[in-house]
Amino acid sequence: MPFGASTLRIKRSSSHIKPLVVLFVLREKHLVMLSRLRLAHSVGVRSASSASSTPQPSASSVASIIDRLRAIQPDSPASRLRVKAPSDIFRITVVGDTFAGKQSLVNALLEGSRDSQIISEERLLTEALAPESFVRITHGSEPSVDNGPAVQDVRVNVEWLKTFNSAVFILPADASTLVSADVMAESDLTILVTNATSPLSSKVDVDFLQAFAGAPNLIIAANAAVPNVVGREEAVLAKYINARIKTIADGVENSLQVPVFSVNSAAAGAALTDTAAETFQKNWIASGMQELKTRIFQSAQPEARASVQLQSTLHAARVAANALRDDAAQDSAVLRAVEMRVRGPALDAGIQIEQDRLRRGFVERDLLVVEETVGGVVASCRATVDRVGLFGIVLGAAGDIAERLRDRVRKDCLEKAEFQMTYAVGKLNEGLYTLYARTRSELTSLSSDTHPLAAYTTGKALQSDISRIIDILDKQTPSKSTGLEVETNVLRNVVANGFDGNDEVDWLQSKADSIVRSLFGSQLLFVAGGIFATYLGVPWAISIPSTGIVMAGGIGIYSLRWASVKDTFISKTSQKQKSLESRLLQTYDREFSRVVSGPLSSVVKMVTSAVEKRAAESAATEAKVQTLINELEREA
Repeated sequence: MPFGASTLRIKRSSSHIKPLVVLFVLREKHLVMLSRLRLAHSVGVRSASSASSTPQPSASSVASIIDRLRAIQPDSPASRLRVKAPSDIFRITVVGDTFAGKQSLVNALLEGSRDSQIISEERLLTEALAPESFVRITHGSEPSVDNGPAVQDVRVNVEWLKTFNSAVFILPADASTLVSADVMAESDLTILVTNATSPLSSKVDVDFLQAFAGAPNLIIAANAAVPNVVGREEAVLAKYINARIKTIADGVENSLQVPVFSVNSAAAGAALTDTAAETFQKNWIASGMQELKTRIFQSAQPEARASVQLQSTLHAARVAANALRDDAAQDSAVLRAVEMRVRGPALDAGIQIEQDRLRRGFVERDLLVVEETVGGVVASCRATVDRVGLFGIVLGAAGDIAERLRDRVRKDCLEKAEFQMTYAVGKLNEGLYTLYARTRSELTSLSSDTHPLAAYTTGKALQSDISRIIDILDKQTPSKSTGLEVETNVLRNVVANGFDGNDEVDWLQSKADSIVRSLFGSQLLFVAGGIFATYLGVPWAISIPSTGIVMAGGIGIYSLRWASVKDTFISKTSQKQKSLESRLLQTYDREFSRVVSGPLSSVVKMVTSAVEKRAAESAATEAKVQTLINELEREA
């Protein structure tokens, strides 16, 4: 809806203005009497006596509530609220669809004739205002227009604007929600201009009422806007419009009755153009404009405006408080969703899931290779020692078997198992980098300006917390230089130190040497015993066979002893294999905890703690705001 520099057209010469003013003042006295009579019977119009009998809110209480609202969230719309002083401008807001006759009604209110329009219809229809702007009309001795980026200031020399220290604000039909909310928050009296032939049927009317039907001091001007067109009877129109409002707007009290005025801005313009007494009176009465002006003047008079302005401030405070409560509730919902995500697969549970996956792969793939390799070594050792009997170690094979066992362990275990453990560490570090990158990506997403958290105050505070946690995470990013990466040879060293076989081979060698010494000693003792028996007179036929039998028995006993030593050697080797697998798994878990799960879990705990803290703050804010809303309801 355009209002440019050319919208102000003051064509009245001094010779034209004086007769018009004199005549208008004379008619005004008569019409005010008539309008008061009609106003007393208008549906939804509250008289001064009824208003005075209604308990009024306390300015000090409202001011205290507003101060507490500001303290809860200093950067919220509540920060602009204040209890108005009697010296403050009385703000009249005019809203409505483009073709509802809004501009002609404003012209009539500002005493502009069809030939001397305050607001040009031609400009209005050809150059639309931006949705982010509005028009402000104030008193000025010298008429002028100042086109600003957001506000078009129009100054007109209209006496009642000065008398009542008033300003008229005109919102474009497609005004943005933010602009409408800002202007309505300061509005003391709001006039919704609607087409009298189909009232409240346009999208603009419906959208406005859905947002602001509960605003105090709202009146509906059902405008015919066409000469010689008579609208519906005012009582019928008022009943229909109020029923329509309750259908359109949710949460409107059934007892709410919005004052309705049936007007014809075209007839008003004709009256102000043709000021002959009879023509003026006929057109002006037919326009219904005097009743509307009288209502405006009544509300703007000093004895009434304080109550009107306090009611508008109270309503603005209720709107701001409800918005704060809704924001806090939505903020709490977003925080709960974030907390679930942090505790879920995205972060906390995700770390455990990844650890379980990597550990399972290590057990099923890498440890299996070690088990097969070491198991092969054990089997090879068994086969090697099984081929060496008692006479083998007596003939000097013990030293040879020890060397063969060492070669077998070194070849099979160190070359295969150690290589597999080096590969396992590489996979572990790969998972480590993936986890860190995924955690950082998730935290970056939570701190992004596009995340729902950014829409709320507590959410923004949480995003600041998360940004600091990201800095901590970056310092823990794994790398070889910082030592935050699993060392390549950590598992390989466990294999090398845990299954070199030297201790078992040395033990086998010592046992073989002991058996050989004991065998030789026992055999010599048996031979000496046989010779001594012969010396004592035992026949050779008896002593020699007896000695041979005893020596054979000794050999048998030492053969069994050697077999037992071999079994013990194999058992020790097998036990060492199992112990090696256990140590490898413990080392793997320890390194994962040191480098991955420990640091990342601490980061997740910090995030969880921050979310819980901000969620508690949001819940406390919601509770505080609800308390203030209850106080505002009592004041209302």
